[in-house]
Amino acid sequence: PVKLTWSREQDTTGDVYRPPARSRVAAKIVPGALAEAMRVEIAAPSILRSTLERTLPGAPFLGPDATLTEGAFNQPVSIPNFDVSGYDTDLGIPIGFWRSVGHTHAAFAQDTALDEMARASDVDPLAYRKLVLGTDPRFAPGQGVLETVAEMCNWARPRSIGHGLGLSHVYSYGTWCAMAVEVNASDLSQITLTSVWIAADPGQILDPAIVTDQLSGGAIFGLSAAMNEQIMLEEGRVVEQIFMTFRCSHRPNAQRLRSVCRRMEEERSAGLGKLPPLPPRPRSAMRSLQPPVCAFAICPFLGKLGLRSKPDQP
Repeated sequence: PVKLTWSREQDTTGDVYRPPARSRVAAKIVPGALAEAMRVEIAAPSILRSTLERTLPGAPFLGPDATLTEGAFNQPVSIPNFDVSGYDTDLGIPIGFWRSVGHTHAAFAQDTALDEMARASDVDPLAYRKLVLGTDPRFAPGQGVLETVAEMCNWARPRSIGHGLGLSHVYSYGTWCAMAVEVNASDLSQITLTSVWIAADPGQILDPAIVTDQLSGGAIFGLSAAMNEQIMLEEGRVVEQIFMTFRCSHRPNAQRLRSVCRRMEEERSAGLGKLPPLPPRPRSAMRSLQPPVCAFAICPFLGKLGLRSKPDQP
């Protein structure tokens, strides 16, 4: 007989991983208004290069790899001077595709920076993101999902003592998506997520139930990655080999979640596919959203500008 199954330890130590990434953002802030300039630099291994080397050894790599910076360079930004750079950094770790691909690290870096820029400019984070989108009619769906999620979470309401509200927005593979989360930080030793709101605009919708399932499942998956999941290497070996050490969300951790799909009048369909390069997936957009939106809700209680790493760590 031939054994066709892997043990959990074999799976976690012999598979491929998401690309680790480090980003640097600089901006010229204008008090009370939109920034005059913003520069985003992202260093990460190339997913395409790693995949090609494993599957077709010796085949030429036709770079550059756009997945290094997707989720940053292709975002709807109206800042007058806006620049994104990517640096292919080979760390010797086999990496592969995860839903939303480059958006998982690039959108995290860029939207985290936008939230800090809003606070530094003394502008409400929702209002600042609307300034970033500007008046370009092509970006109207983005304005729409931001307004929808703001209504869903009652963004303008007074915050309860010890409660924080965070907001995030991303344009992922043709789908516009916004998310808000509320956290209870009354006890800083155990910050809990109390509510999640999602608004998405993928264009034409064929099956609303599938859309809702994708948004809900993507939110849970993304929040798990944002707050728990981590793979560490020590002396070339993976530390987290079983679920006792690799923590992820379980059913009791699924929070109150409400989602809605908003369809604009334009005739387009971005889709809900989940496998690259098929476009796109609100689930993928949600994965891009999770880490920054949690950090934005938590950071007021930590006395810091924000949480800049994921899984979330001060």
